[in-house]
Amino acid sequence: MLLALGVAAALAGCGSSTTSSGLTHAQLVSRADAICKQADERVEAVKKLPALSAGTPYGPVLRLLREELPIFTAEVGALQRLTPSHGDREGFESYLRAAKAELAAGVGLRDASTAKDASRFRSATLELVALSTKSTQTATGLGLVECAKSPEPKG
Repeated sequence: MLLALGVAAALAGCGSSTTSSGLTHAQLVSRADAICKQADERVEAVKKLPALSAGTPYGPVLRLLREELPIFTAEVGALQRLTPSHGDREGFESYLRAAKAELAAGVGLRDASTAKDASRFRSATLELVALSTKSTQTATGLGLVECAKSPEPKG
């Protein structure tokens, strides 16, 4: 709930000026980067929590994913509510597809960790790394500096 309120407050503080066809490029970058930065800060706070010893290599990853995935879910939701201009729409939609795929891979990694399935865990980790690279490249291409350096939900 606090994350949702924080995102709403960040969006409200960004103003509401748009062009008739959506946010200008500068507005899109500013708002998207504000959303990503806030999510990054929350994830970094989670990573600073004391580590829990679960007796298996899956335990720490699972704990982080359980904490981080709701943050990333809210981040992607907030980004989806942005309305890019016609000129940015294709690139931003590509970034959102990559971010959603990355989130789904994080869920797969969480599920593999929960099941303690080594094969699925390795596959999900490799998929997440590949999707993270794609997400970073897409964000960089749009000029989304904060979104390009967003930590991945991989513990």
